[in-house]
Amino acid sequence: MILYALILLCSSVLAQSASDPCFYMLQAGASFCPDPKTLRYNPISNYWEGDDAWRSVEKSFSKDLTTFVGTQWRGTNLGRVVCIYRGSKKGEFPVQISRDTLVHSPAAIIDRTGTLAPNTRLWQPDEKRSGALNCFPRTGSVCDCPFYLYEKPKLSLEEEVMGIEKYSGEDAWMYI
Repeated sequence: MILYALILLCSSVLAQSASDPCFYMLQAGASFCPDPKTLRYNPISNYWEGDDAWRSVEKSFSKDLTTFVGTQWRGTNLGRVVCIYRGSKKGEFPVQISRDTLVHSPAAIIDRTGTLAPNTRLWQPDEKRSGALNCFPRTGSVCDCPFYLYEKPKLSLEEEVMGIEKYSGEDAWMYI
């Protein structure tokens, strides 16, 4: 019976790790930068691209990305993240990947894995840039730098339609 429970527990952990490679960070609902192995270089545009609309900020001469350097967030309460990577060749400029999505300030995100001191913040203020926070991965993994996307409240179709500004004082919003 105990062996059966142990097998069931192991299989559920393996299933969870396959669907969420950062599950061990215990940051429910968090997002992470793309793993360098999942990014693709477009030789025509010279931009790096990834799933979910991730794209390099500038054109790049790096043909491979091997190292995740860290993440920077800029904003006030809402802002944007930039994921920073390095290629295998020395002297190449780092590659910055971002996407057009607002992110909540990660200032209060703490380590929940138990590997650091209790209440250790994963994001530190940038001393050179006001309104910027940096996360440096202690293991080199994108999982070390969680952040939370800002999502607009979901509105029903009726609420969306009725929210359209009217140009007349009447209730009808469209004239045929």
